[in-house]
Amino acid sequence: MAIRYIGKWKESPDGDSPTLWMDDETDLCYMQGYVVADLSVQADLLAASGRDNIPAGETLISFHRDMADLLAEVKRDDTGSESG
Repeated sequence: MAIRYIGKWKESPDGDSPTLWMDDETDLCYMQGYVVADLSVQADLLAASGRDNIPAGETLISFHRDMADLLAEVKRDDTGSESG
């Protein structure tokens, strides 16, 4: 694995989450976030996407809007160039 740390939410009360990583060999992104445990929020999210369940092995996570700039980082390679 060629894991690249992208960043974390600067306002985290404990300084640890949410966090984003990128594996440049597999093109997979990894995100640590807050589990969406509220069943009514889960139902709303699933309904908005036309689904009725969360597949086995998956979960819903949330992260703050101001982390969106970190998501752009996963498109960049380690030289700062756009990839893909």
